[in-house]
Amino acid sequence: MLLVVSVSATRCSFLTVQSVQENHTSIDRIKCTSTKTAPIIDTVGAIFFALNAIAGFVVASSWEDKKSDPDFDPSENDLGPSVSAYALVHALVSIPLSLTYVASAAYGYHETSKCAEARRGPFDNESETEF
Repeated sequence: MLLVVSVSATRCSFLTVQSVQENHTSIDRIKCTSTKTAPIIDTVGAIFFALNAIAGFVVASSWEDKKSDPDFDPSENDLGPSVSAYALVHALVSIPLSLTYVASAAYGYHETSKCAEARRGPFDNESETEF
């Protein structure tokens, strides 16, 4: 269930950010998304799944280290080898989800920046004024 929700939510910027139309005639008529809400949500998702991937690899690695300990008694632990396998699968699933969020966030930041620049207009950039 979490996977289905995660996959459907990963395209927040792809689905909600409206790009600048190249054929706009005036600043008043520019219809595009300048708010960075969607890319920020995508960034949070990317960080969340990246941390999930790291945690999965850490758990899988520490479980393997624990199994190699001479004092480890498998009969005392009813989880068996499934912990390592589950953690590894969890990490491997989290990596592409994180990358999808990263791509969506990058697209969102790029398009919202272009929108803000288009709305400022060509004469609103004081730092480039020549004397």
